[in-house]
Amino acid sequence: MELTRVKVGLLSGKANWSIWKFKVSAVLRGIQDAMDIVEGRLTEPQEPPATATEEVKTAYRTELQKFRETDSNAMIVLTNNLSDEDILKIMRFSNARDVWLELHRLYDGSSEDKAFDLCHKFFSYQRQQGDDIASHTSKLKNLWNDLKQELKNDNEICDLPDIFLICKILGTLSDEYFSFKSSWMLMAKSDRTIESLTSQLCAHERALGEKQKDADNSEVLATGSSQKTVQKKKSKSGCKYCGNDNHVIKKCRKWIEDGRPPKPSARTSNPSKSGTVSNVVLLTETAAEVLSGTIDSENWYVDSGATSHITNRRDLFQSFEKFPEPHSVTTANGESVDAIGKGNIELDAIVNGCVKRLTLSEVWLVPKIKKNLFSTTFAQDKNSKSTIVLKAETFSLCIGQVEILKGSRKRRGGLYILDVKKRNSKPSK
Repeated sequence: MELTRVKVGLLSGKANWSIWKFKVSAVLRGIQDAMDIVEGRLTEPQEPPATATEEVKTAYRTELQKFRETDSNAMIVLTNNLSDEDILKIMRFSNARDVWLELHRLYDGSSEDKAFDLCHKFFSYQRQQGDDIASHTSKLKNLWNDLKQELKNDNEICDLPDIFLICKILGTLSDEYFSFKSSWMLMAKSDRTIESLTSQLCAHERALGEKQKDADNSEVLATGSSQKTVQKKKSKSGCKYCGNDNHVIKKCRKWIEDGRPPKPSARTSNPSKSGTVSNVVLLTETAAEVLSGTIDSENWYVDSGATSHITNRRDLFQSFEKFPEPHSVTTANGESVDAIGKGNIELDAIVNGCVKRLTLSEVWLVPKIKKNLFSTTFAQDKNSKSTIVLKAETFSLCIGQVEILKGSRKRRGGLYILDVKKRNSKPSK
């Protein structure tokens, strides 16, 4: 197929200039030397002097003919994809290079204006309704690449670091990606690349979709259960004084005859069901190990998903207070276990051969949990100067420049285990 006959669609001014330019450029690159001609890297050969040898003159004529044929093909590609209105704007030009430059002047604007426009579009861009993560990040990447390319034309402006693009992508995510953003910032700096961010976001989006399906199914089941409960309550409505379902207490003859004694108190709902405060959530992948895995009461496991430290051992606490009302720890897949109370625990942290005292505050006591969990989110909320570095097999927590906690794991071996041991102390009562 002759590329000069390829139709990419007519240019519609600034409305489709970027897409049109991309498509036309793809066609021109398929024609040998055409893109070099329109971008000025290849120019018409200079005629040799009259004193040149016949061999030089012959080579010149051959090179000139080749150049003009390629220039003509480039002109055909450009004009075949322009409307009559746009052709009128470039008819005064006789070569592809001048036509290409004029189209850029008309629809790109000056370099400074274009850079400002691209910068404004990039930093004000928000995720469009209906766009999945792949489409959303692709649009931002295209704007980012256009902006970087435009700035490269000015030698006084250096290349922009990719951290701007990463921050922009993260900043356009909705609240349902909060846990993802927290986990992302815990990764080693060298692992926080654009490619890694895109692939992990797509995977997280798929996980959210599966979770929403489960939630929808649960909602259907919950609705049916709720309806049954309402019907049961209605069937039990009636007089709370004599127990007869045919009337209410205000019309109860026995209540009236007894002198209208005080009405019986309303039945208190079961606090373990209706009054439970569930404000600690675990990630789904963590839940598999800490709820149904092997019991391990000695080690402490790093968890970026929990919002508090958690232990299954009452004897570790230096101070402890029971919750005034029932609390529970709930996983992302809906499983929950009761929490008894919270307090402080002191551990010995082993860092580079030295033993340091480590105090964990507000640790939750959850007897039915299988493993003790160290919450990185809670630890960093407690100290804004803390830094956490996760590598393939090691974990590190620093306060400023001082490393205070280390851990490790086997590659593909699950959670990180902290290098800590319990201190010899009497539990509080």
